[in-house]
Amino acid sequence: EVTFDNNTWPAAEIKGGKSNNDYNVYHKGAAPIIAEQYKFYKYHYTGDGDEKKEEDMPDMDEYNKTFIENNPDNRKSASLLANSMLFTPTEEVIASFDKFSDDVKNSAPGKKLAESIEKAKAMMPGQPAPQFTKNDKDGNSVSLSDYKGKYVLIDFWGSWCIACRQGFPNM
Repeated sequence: EVTFDNNTWPAAEIKGGKSNNDYNVYHKGAAPIIAEQYKFYKYHYTGDGDEKKEEDMPDMDEYNKTFIENNPDNRKSASLLANSMLFTPTEEVIASFDKFSDDVKNSAPGKKLAESIEKAKAMMPGQPAPQFTKNDKDGNSVSLSDYKGKYVLIDFWGSWCIACRQGFPNM
């Protein structure tokens, strides 16, 4: 069942199983924030409505963090935590995940998050670097294991990154 009012679109509600119920708990608190953000962007892109300043806009990231902390039995918390992994220290993600109920850990988003955490743990400081093989500038195959026991500097960069390209004279 879907309840939708075009005038209050962020407040659409879908009813059904546990995952939908968990989402609705999240969305009830998020809807006012989304509505305020909508007004902000509407004003800045169209000029319609009351003037909105960026500092007056509610912080969705803070709401999500609080939701995760206060709702360890809600499957939506696993999805939110997974989405925050790019800007949240791995130790904090692990600590939050450990507080989740078994139901959340065993849900689809919980299992996917657990896999992502395991990959992130392998990349934490102090862990051995993952094995890889690449071709050097002359086309010869070079493996990280070829340098076992030696100091190796690996510089990851992007061709789009100005600071990365400027660093080449130092390499």
